[in-house]
Amino acid sequence: MKDVDAVIAGGGIAGSAAAAALVGLGWSVMIVEPGQHDERRLAGELIHPAGVAGLAKLGLLETPAFAAAARLGGFAIFPEPGMAGCVELPYRQSAVALALDHTKICQGLLATVAAMPRVTVERGWRVTGVSETINGSAVQIRFGGVIQTVCCRLVVAADGASSPVRAFAGLPHRRTRNAVLTGYLVDHVALPLAGLGHIFTAAGGPVLAYPIGNGRARVLFNRPLRRDSLVRLDTDPTTEALPPRLRAAAEAAMAGRSGRRFVSSDVAVSGVARGHVVLTGDAAGTCHPITASGMTMGLDDAVRLAGALRRRDGDVASALALYAAERRSRQRARVLLAALMHDALGGAEPEMGMLRGALHRYWSGSARARAASMALLAMDDVSVGSMLFEFARVVASGLLASRGEPVSRLRRAALTARLSRPLMRHLVGAMRVQ
Repeated sequence: MKDVDAVIAGGGIAGSAAAAALVGLGWSVMIVEPGQHDERRLAGELIHPAGVAGLAKLGLLETPAFAAAARLGGFAIFPEPGMAGCVELPYRQSAVALALDHTKICQGLLATVAAMPRVTVERGWRVTGVSETINGSAVQIRFGGVIQTVCCRLVVAADGASSPVRAFAGLPHRRTRNAVLTGYLVDHVALPLAGLGHIFTAAGGPVLAYPIGNGRARVLFNRPLRRDSLVRLDTDPTTEALPPRLRAAAEAAMAGRSGRRFVSSDVAVSGVARGHVVLTGDAAGTCHPITASGMTMGLDDAVRLAGALRRRDGDVASALALYAAERRSRQRARVLLAALMHDALGGAEPEMGMLRGALHRYWSGSARARAASMALLAMDDVSVGSMLFEFARVVASGLLASRGEPVSRLRRAALTARLSRPLMRHLVGAMRVQ
């Protein structure tokens, strides 16, 4: 029998961040990290400036691994073939994002946290049960045939989208597959623009490409999953949306069969806290990674959880209620934006092609529009109201562009309805997020 203030299930980015945040409160922490062969996984590699600020708050920004990370000043959006020019969306006030191989981030953060006082890391162990006690929780952990029980005030589930601890706490979830993503490594010189992430839009896309340090770049192909479509996992994705140099590099990587593949899903949870268990990072819900917001959200979760505990003087029940309320609005905005961007930048439907054209005109014509959109993408602005306002302006841009065409009022009304349909569908889904 052991006794600590908090047990954290998972030693990934969300788990390490939560450990650093709780240590900052003077808590003792045990991280239970089973080891999941991270080197074989394709997972988040980009941390937006808001997440970089979170790293600084948690004392993790000086982690040695980040010295090799690529620094990104924003994103370049490349239109589909037939539309001229790309649009650059810079971060605010010269802020930078960090991009690095996922495994290197996880290993670096866990090593930094493990060296902190009041932190123990149980490698190879896994959480196999959680039960409530009078003053907290009893957590059962196992290593091979050895079983131990750890008593604690708080259990943090940072064990990913398939979180076993979430199930132990009695928090059901709903999983909806949305895309198959395949990532390849190429030389960073194949990217069209230095110091930026790239999004190539096209029906059936989009394709993301970004440097990850050490002279390498990731090219991430997206193939949407629909109920009425089948995607064969043994076929290579199309490279038609890429410029010639990057296309050649990606096709060479495909020929070498070096890609990593995963199925992206929307995971909606029934709640992010119950009893003395709290969910953070992907355990608390996921969405399509088009906005690259997963790691930034996990870091923000850690900062907000510690802030809630501080404001409630360590009262766990009250603090978790506050954390859940604050997180809800941010997750709703994140889910809505990811769903809209995924549809808009890659949807094959005619209205999605119209929406891509409207987005390109909107961003090309206004610095204010570029700044507002990037604030949403980077999670500087997490207001659903701001998102709805920007979407309305994009639709208006699309309608204004057709004023010179012989289009009747009825046709324009139908066009507006078609452009707004995905918004209403995804808005209803986002409002169900807990």
